[in-house]
Amino acid sequence: MIHIEDKGALFEEVMRVLKPGGFFVASDWLSGEGDDAKIALDKYRKVSHLHFTPATAPEMARVLARAGFLDIETRDRNEWYAKVCAHECEQVEGPLKQELIDAVGEEIYTNWLGVRRGLLQAVSGGGLRPTHLRGAKPAN
Repeated sequence: MIHIEDKGALFEEVMRVLKPGGFFVASDWLSGEGDDAKIALDKYRKVSHLHFTPATAPEMARVLARAGFLDIETRDRNEWYAKVCAHECEQVEGPLKQELIDAVGEEIYTNWLGVRRGLLQAVSGGGLRPTHLRGAKPAN
C-alpha cells in the first residue's frame, strides 16, 4: 500500500468488497513523525531510488475511519524490525559477503549493501516503520 498515493480510494474499495462484519488486516510501511523521521526517510529514498508515499499511523487511522472502518488498530513493529534489519546487515557484511559477491558480482553487492544500510538507517531513525493495520467493517 506504500506505493498507492490515494489511500482513501484504496480503503473505500476494500470497504466496498469486504463482507459486513469482516476484517481488513494488513502490514504496510508507514512513516514516523517529526523532522528526524523525515530526514531518515529522505536519505533512504535517495539511496534506494524508490518512490513511495507512506502515511503516519495517525494519518492511516484517519483514512481508515473516513472509509467507514471501526475498531481501528495500528501496531508499530519498528523496534522488532530494526533488530531484524541490523542482523541482516551484519550477515551480508560478514559471513554471507563472499557468497553474495560470487553470486552477483562486486558492483551489485556493493549497491545492494548500500540500500540495505540505508534501510537500516531509515528504520532505526524512525523514517520507515513497519506497521500492522486492522479495521472492521460494520455488521450492517
